[in-house]
Amino acid sequence: LLQGKKAAIASRREKKSVVIKQGKRNDRGKLFIYLWKRLLPILNHIVDTQCGFKAFRAEIIPQITDQPLEYKFAFDIELLLKTEIQWPGSIARVPVAWIDSEAASTTTDLQPYLPMLQAIVRMYRHYLSRDEAAEEFARFIESLDKTTFNRLLNHIPEEIRRRDPAQFAAYHGISAAALFRIITSVEG
Repeated sequence: LLQGKKAAIASRREKKSVVIKQGKRNDRGKLFIYLWKRLLPILNHIVDTQCGFKAFRAEIIPQITDQPLEYKFAFDIELLLKTEIQWPGSIARVPVAWIDSEAASTTTDLQPYLPMLQAIVRMYRHYLSRDEAAEEFARFIESLDKTTFNRLLNHIPEEIRRRDPAQFAAYHGISAAALFRIITSVEG
């Protein structure tokens, strides 16, 4: 399975994964996935960047940790991005047994989501070629503050809520402009 791969990431969304869900983080996670996929399509084959297990071959560590942009919650996304840029197709997704627990999670607090998305905007701009659709989402994310982001989290579009995040690589039905209209049309 891992022959020739440079990295492995556990995924709660693999067919052989066993996941026990507890709590209400699922819709927030779906919004997060939808937004980061607009910025980093090179990683579209990965759905579950926030699953805690990632492994990298020792020989690539110096290259992917050299001059990082991110030192906080999104650091592992940068490692995956740098791996995929340097060795396309070299990240294996592996099934995992996982208890999705609000009590044990580091993302039950809404606080990490917006800084992570803003870090991903910096990664997109630093590592990838400009794309008008991605730029629209980058500008939208940069415009968010804690209040407007919480407003968006409280009004996640049904089109995102009802979809499996594995579909988000191909689904582009909600534009940044539509999300902006949501945060400007609803009361805080």
